Amino acid sequence: KLIHESLTPYHSEACTQTASTPMNNIPKRISLVAQTLDLLRSGIRSGVWKTYLPSETSLCAKYQISRSTLRQALQQLTREGYVNGGQGKRRRIAKEAKKKVGKTLQTVAFLTPFALHELPVHMLYSLDDLRDHLFEEGLRLEIHVKQIAYSARPHKALEELIHTARPAAWILYHSTPQMQRWFSNRGLPCIICGSLHVGNLLPSIDVDYRATCRHAAQLLLARKHRRIVLLIPQSNLAGDAESQSGFKEAIRESNSNDAYFSIVHHDGTVAHQCKVIDRLMKSANRPTGFIATHPKHVLTTVGQLMRNQIRLPDHVSLISRDDDYFFSYVVPSVARYSVSTTLFCRKICRIALELAQSGSVSLHTHRLMPEFIKGDTLGPCAIKS
Repeated sequence: KLIHESLTPYHSEACTQTASTPMNNIPKRISLVAQTLDLLRSGIRSGVWKTYLPSETSLCAKYQISRSTLRQALQQLTREGYVNGGQGKRRRIAKEAKKKVGKTLQTVAFLTPFALHELPVHMLYSLDDLRDHLFEEGLRLEIHVKQIAYSARPHKALEELIHTARPAAWILYHSTPQMQRWFSNRGLPCIICGSLHVGNLLPSIDVDYRATCRHAAQLLLARKHRRIVLLIPQSNLAGDAESQSGFKEAIRESNSNDAYFSIVHHDGTVAHQCKVIDRLMKSANRPTGFIATHPKHVLTTVGQLMRNQIRLPDHVSLISRDDDYFFSYVVPSVARYSVSTTLFCRKICRIALELAQSGSVSLHTHRLMPEFIKGDTLGPCAIKS
């Protein structure tokens, strides 16, 4: 028996995700100041700015950062001898820096609805590595934060974007069906960093979410769980659709007539997710196994279950579809799936280089199967169905 539940209208995750990650919880290598400093250095070295840097207001808008973050990066840039001048004056690019400027590098544009500090940590690591690899090949990574391009009607915003930015290749992150269709119809060189929506002909690279959720459901079934829930946000992301397909496949393959399976949607907010969990745990078919997606939602699930005195895994088992660095500090340790950021970066870099150099690439779908990390939240079912 498979039940689909969706309790409230979905609000875009790009709109609800507003909380900034505390800087003391982000590894030093990927702090906002370091990221901004790297972008400014790259811009000067590649000749994007010839004589002066843009105003602080322009740079803050371009990189989606605060003025205090920008000023810390600019102070370091001054100490390194890249620019002269200071607050209240236009910052002139130093002669020593100009000598390092060669021909303008081609760019690879990374399009995202999230500011840098809102991106998952593994994606920040990937971007950091990708920037280095591309620079070694004579290409510059350029990040474009364009939330409006992720609306239901993105055409005008995308037209404006391609007229101001003309990269050798695009990398589309968290792309919507409308966005993928728009790029596909225009034949623009791009890579989908994520899953490909049905009907679009574009190269893509992502985690094999279908296989991941099928495997997660099979793990719970093997431990005698017969009331299993896939807890997932209502979204238009292809990866989430594939997750649901993999979950259903495991159900069909199990031939468990006594099992009660449910796909339950929430709107992405903490309040609504807690409400959904409370209702599930009070239902007649109280779940003994959860598969949750997205690390922040997993953390909410763990906290709400424990707040209701539901122990993991004594009362309920939980598996996370995704991984994040903070899971290493969570107790009990979370059972989860993890993909190598190095491998992910290497594959996306190879496709980007091929696109930038030839203008075309084979329309291949690259799927990475993550490694399962057995954690303390996965155990045998203690309740007889």
